[in-house]
Amino acid sequence: MKTAILGGTFNPPHWGHLMLAELAYCEAGYEQLLLVPTRKPAHKVIAGATDEQRLTMLSLALENFSVPGLKIAIETCELYRPGVSYSIDTVACVEKLYTLDGKPGLLLGDDLFETFDQWKDAPSIAEKADLWVARRKYNDPLPSKFFHQYFRNPIVGVSSSEIRERVARSDVWRALLPPSVARYVTDQGLYREGKS
Repeated sequence: MKTAILGGTFNPPHWGHLMLAELAYCEAGYEQLLLVPTRKPAHKVIAGATDEQRLTMLSLALENFSVPGLKIAIETCELYRPGVSYSIDTVACVEKLYTLDGKPGLLLGDDLFETFDQWKDAPSIAEKADLWVARRKYNDPLPSKFFHQYFRNPIVGVSSSEIRERVARSDVWRALLPPSVARYVTDQGLYREGKS
């Protein structure tokens, strides 16, 4: 099965993540998308929600979301692997656990792609996976020594960090999330000022 990987903290999962799922199918022709919550990112700290809460929110986000022709699954290999979550390890895990039709796709935003050449084993990742980049900013596509393709996506001006900040400030945020995720954030008291 033609498979793509979308890793992230999903802290919380938002409409931009779900848009990438649709792009994976509509533009890149993937039949399966694996959403991979990261346990310990190499370049950021996860705060505001536990691993279990992030996993629950991701499940809730998918409850009423589907793309005909695309199987969407949550892959927890990073959550249960000790140490820092590196994409090269995730690609290897997916190759081991799934029957793939060709190389897996690795989906990432242009904010992450800016530093891709600094990632652990970046050349190996680019060799083992097809890189698909979603634009998150109104800028020109980034040059890279690694072959990659850009989605023709609308710019979604939302990020998980911005949502967490909005919740902490009691600013408008609910419409940025699937309704079930917004309810969960409220019910669990996540991201409020003074909570870690």
